[in-house]
Amino acid sequence: MTRSPARRIVLAFAAGTAVALVQSCAQPGGGYWKLPESLKAEYKEGEALADHGRYDQALPIFRSLADRGYPQGEYELGRAYARGLGVERDPAKAVEYLERAAADVSRRRGHAYYELGRLYLGGAGIPRDPARAARYFQLALDPQETVTPHEAAAEPLAELYETGDGVPADLDKARELYDRAAAAGDPDAHLRLARLHRGGAFGTVSEETAAFHVAEGVRLLEAEAAQGEAYAMANLARLYEDGELVAADPAKANRWRQRAAALDHQRSRTVYGLALLRGDGVPAEPQKGLAMLRASAQAGDSSAQSILGNAYAEGVGVPKDLQQAFGWHRQAAQQDDPGSAIYLARAYRDGAGVARNRAEAVRWFETAAALGHQSANRDLGRLLLDGPLNEEEIQRAVALLKTEAEAGDGESAEALGDAYEDGVVGDGGDRGMALRYYRMAARSGTKSVYSKIGRMNLEGGYLGLDRRRGINWLERAVASGDADAKVPLGQAYLLGDGPDRQRGMALLRDAAAAGDDYAMWVLGETYENGTAGRRDLATAADWYRRSAQRGRSDAMRRLGAMYLDGRGVARDPKAGLDWLDRAVALGDQAAKAELGKVLLSGSAGPAQPKRGLELIREAARTGDTEAMRVLGEALLEGDVASAAPEGGRRWLENAADDGDVYAMVILGRAYINGQGLEKNEALGVDWLRRAADRGHVQARTALANAYLHGIGGKPRPERAVALLKRSAADGHAYAQAVLGRLYLEGELVSRDYESGARYLLQAAQSGHRGALVSIAKAYLDVQGAEANADAAVLWLSQVLSTPNRTTIATLGDALAAAVEKIEQDDGVAG
Repeated sequence: MTRSPARRIVLAFAAGTAVALVQSCAQPGGGYWKLPESLKAEYKEGEALADHGRYDQALPIFRSLADRGYPQGEYELGRAYARGLGVERDPAKAVEYLERAAADVSRRRGHAYYELGRLYLGGAGIPRDPARAARYFQLALDPQETVTPHEAAAEPLAELYETGDGVPADLDKARELYDRAAAAGDPDAHLRLARLHRGGAFGTVSEETAAFHVAEGVRLLEAEAAQGEAYAMANLARLYEDGELVAADPAKANRWRQRAAALDHQRSRTVYGLALLRGDGVPAEPQKGLAMLRASAQAGDSSAQSILGNAYAEGVGVPKDLQQAFGWHRQAAQQDDPGSAIYLARAYRDGAGVARNRAEAVRWFETAAALGHQSANRDLGRLLLDGPLNEEEIQRAVALLKTEAEAGDGESAEALGDAYEDGVVGDGGDRGMALRYYRMAARSGTKSVYSKIGRMNLEGGYLGLDRRRGINWLERAVASGDADAKVPLGQAYLLGDGPDRQRGMALLRDAAAAGDDYAMWVLGETYENGTAGRRDLATAADWYRRSAQRGRSDAMRRLGAMYLDGRGVARDPKAGLDWLDRAVALGDQAAKAELGKVLLSGSAGPAQPKRGLELIREAARTGDTEAMRVLGEALLEGDVASAAPEGGRRWLENAADDGDVYAMVILGRAYINGQGLEKNEALGVDWLRRAADRGHVQARTALANAYLHGIGGKPRPERAVALLKRSAADGHAYAQAVLGRLYLEGELVSRDYESGARYLLQAAQSGHRGALVSIAKAYLDVQGAEANADAAVLWLSQVLSTPNRTTIATLGDALAAAVEKIEQDDGVAG
């Protein structure tokens, strides 16, 4: 059968290459395709079967006509593939048949144009093209292009003109088309006109006109529903559910939806099945709801497939089954369901019901984004930043997140802030940019950043320390329901005065009462260190125990140490080792180092050097700083392991490079004394200086001693005295004793017996008594008392019992007399 020129032109138009159409002759043999009398009965039989839903019998008839080139059969097949009537929905195949049907003039030509318009307007399975949809709707309504214009095209074309979708917005044209559709008895057009008149879209609000169109729309829908039209029942259900144009009536909405579902109206069956599954507005009947959803899903309804996927993912009405969930969502995603596309992306990302596959996750996030899912670009950006990283992916992730953040997505702004703060972006991190995006997220209403902004203000750094601002942000976080913010807020308040400390302790107790194991740990540390003003080791141990019982390994480690030392609890080496072992079993590297030290030393039972070193090595290899230091010291000294000075040096230097000041001190002393390492006083002093610069009091005092005696260079007495004074102010007993001696000797500083007495008294109060014994003995000699160490210590104890200024002055006078007598005796002896 030869195709007419008109048919070829329409096919070209459908491919987007030609617009002009030639007018077809509406006469037999002149371009109008009229079925022969011998086929009319066959076609009418097919139509009747289709009207009764018997597509298994109707489609072979239509296919036979289509195979012979009759547009009537092509149209019916196209419509079946477009709507999934008796066949699996196939939009591409539907377009093929409908374009062939529309290429020739027949009484179905207007219908074919209309169905093509619907396909391109919906865009499900083919690219959405509202401009092409509008042209097809226009052709369906054009009497020059159809035997009979298909008036159903007026309503969707009116909506395109109303919204400016694919055509220039033209409200007058939209009104004209809505009026045309309404006059043809289209209830949807009546209802749309009612909304426009009620909203004053045409210049004035007209409630009377709106009421007329509402009444007509409802009347027409009810009339069609009475004739068994399921779509009319579904529209009535939506109307009474929305309550926009008529009074909301959920019961009536459910009755109409149930009737539509009973007639296998796919969308109604899906929505009503979901209502039964959840018990939403109707008594819950999960199994009946699932059966309806499966029927719709198996008929190709992507919404039902997605709902079933969620039901299996969450275990609603069915046992939780992530593989089933993935399967249903995959079917829906293949029909361009954006929610299911994002589900597949996350499933591939997380390994939920399918093996993890980063490339597939990226592909489905991109698909979801193209389908308009709001969080797809944000999730894709996060995935790209979640290693393995390369510069191209980092830049792409930042661009995606930045676009979303600037469009007002607070979670994207927060993700960017996290990336800058964690150093993933910005050449090792950029706290200023992190704060900028956190604030942007806060302005967008993302409350989870409140605590992050508060913490950054408390930490200072780039921002400068702003405790009050940090507290204000954390208060906002707590007020917004962020229970985790109570702990850092409580810690911040503990740094303040009395009322602030009370508030801090109250917050920590609240968090602990709610089961926050970290809050319990902080309370333990607070009582252990006396941060809140009162040191209470027994209470500290109790809080550590509560935290440990909830599985917190660092609490187990602290509690174990307290049992080993007998601090706050009765000394119990077995319990101490048990808690450390439990922390080690949880992978706590610091606990490995701690337990390793105990086993090496044998302080809690027989020494186990082999296991001790093994634990310390394990922890050191993971980068645990303390473990590296302990291992380095053990290898350097060779007391419990075969000496390996070079290995020890490397581990100590690794720990020192991580900022461990104790490792710096060990290296400094080893180089100065030549213990395990080749003697190098200058290098040793340099290590002590690095530790002292980080505030290590013992290192500062040792550095002062080196400067006093010219170790590693020329003596620097003035610098030595300055360092000793700083250490003495920090309570270092040895520094206090040395300063006391220096003031008594009067060589590097002006002799000042009272200052000397003050420093010596401080040293004695700090426990450094040996430095005073010789002076005390000399004083007792002056008094004619027995000069031995026991008597000196007894005398010092009496002096130290009243450490006021008078006592210090008296001690200073006594020391001056003692020194003068010593000098006189030395002169006589000389």
